[in-house]
Amino acid sequence: MEYPIRVRVNAFIIQNEKILLVEFNNKHGLHYTLPGGEIEANESWIEAVKHEAQEESSVEIKVEPVAFLYG
Repeated sequence: MEYPIRVRVNAFIIQNEKILLVEFNNKHGLHYTLPGGEIEANESWIEAVKHEAQEESSVEIKVEPVAFLYG
């Protein structure tokens, strides 16, 4: 399925009462965010969130129900 607009997913990963964040540094300084990224063409949101979690933090995840949506 192709999306006419850019759609992002983020993984909210909790283990041992801790939340996994990805650290990055850009021209605005040091930041932390949830692992995530854009859904690629022909990729479901479930595949995308698994792919992004693996790509950005080297973890394999089991996708649970959606926590929230915003636009």
